[in-house]
Amino acid sequence: MFLKLRNYIFLFLAVLALVLYWPIPVVMQFFLSEQKMYYVAIFWGRMVLFLLKYVLGITYRVSGRENIPDKPCVVLAKHQSTLDIFVLMTIFEPHTSPFKKELLKIPCFGWLLATTNPIAIDRKAGRQALNVLVAQGIEKLKKGIWVLLYPEGTRTQPGQKGSYKSGGVLLAKKAGVDIIPIALNTGLFWQKGKGALNNGAVDIVIGKPIATDEKDVKTLTTEVGEWIEEHSLAITLEHPYYLAMQENKQKNN
Repeated sequence: MFLKLRNYIFLFLAVLALVLYWPIPVVMQFFLSEQKMYYVAIFWGRMVLFLLKYVLGITYRVSGRENIPDKPCVVLAKHQSTLDIFVLMTIFEPHTSPFKKELLKIPCFGWLLATTNPIAIDRKAGRQALNVLVAQGIEKLKKGIWVLLYPEGTRTQPGQKGSYKSGGVLLAKKAGVDIIPIALNTGLFWQKGKGALNNGAVDIVIGKPIATDEKDVKTLTTEVGEWIEEHSLAITLEHPYYLAMQENKQKNN
């Protein structure tokens, strides 16, 4: 009950901060470069991280920072909850991600997002959407901006595996850059439609760069997916929160 109350407080403060802050980056975008605008825009995200820590008691810890190269490349991460966006936000700076173009129409949030000049994708466009992702992704990388994607395309429950798409791998090959795989367990702490489930530290594991020049897209997609799943399971299956979730499921069945 107490955590549910803190959920409401967190959401109220996060939305309030967004409503008060969004005009600043909207004005500043006319005076700053794309890279500098990233830091202005994500200040709201830093506020969210602050609220996550001090209102909900959710933090994160990172393993494998030494695997991050100096040169921006393509980052492919496990996707379990909205928390993914915030906990990865300050690890790869500046970075961009492909978003559904409909998100840009959301008042305040969409306007703030638009100031970062994101890769807006029309998912109904099929092959054309992939072409947009690759073309714009290459341009971002040339500008020194990381490109972060969630290859499963949608959120998955802890311990479950989605279908890995090859768009991020194709982008990396076309751009001639490495891939950084990311494993995490955010779904143990926050889930869609439920909000915060538990407090504590989210685990994030950063893998070593995977070269893309000597393997085809299909092989690389499989390799990346296997690495992400193996390491995500390693930080999930024995976690007390996951074990408690499984026990509750068994009781309900």
